[in-house]
Amino acid sequence: MGQLRVLNHVCFPLTYGDSFYSQVKNPENGPVSFYACDGGDIPVGAISCRFETFDKGVRVYIMTLSVLKSYRRLGIGAALVEELLRRIKESYKRVKEITLHVHTPNEGAVAFYQKLGFEIVETMPSYYRNLEPPSAFFLRKQL
Repeated sequence: MGQLRVLNHVCFPLTYGDSFYSQVKNPENGPVSFYACDGGDIPVGAISCRFETFDKGVRVYIMTLSVLKSYRRLGIGAALVEELLRRIKESYKRVKEITLHVHTPNEGAVAFYQKLGFEIVETMPSYYRNLEPPSAFFLRKQL
């Protein structure tokens, strides 16, 4: 978890608390939370997810997707999402969708997820407590 804390600290304008890392450490979420390494043992990116139940079944919620700045635009983020999709399709057929929130000013992240087949479902005007503006898009990819 120490390496994930460092990745998140340098990649996001938010500080994630212990409850976030407890969710990641939950063995149930282990198969959908993993690292990308630089060819050795050094993590350069990570995806942290959790399973959620909702009215139509089960979904995977992407809590964070981080890639170190010097490794961005090399396909690592897309590879993390593609690996997540592979794991879901192979072992978690009950999962109906993948969802996440993106800070509304983060046009690059919105474009990234849309390119991967996610759609904006809703704009939430007061989602974030410690960011300005506090709004977020809720994105979904149906499987």
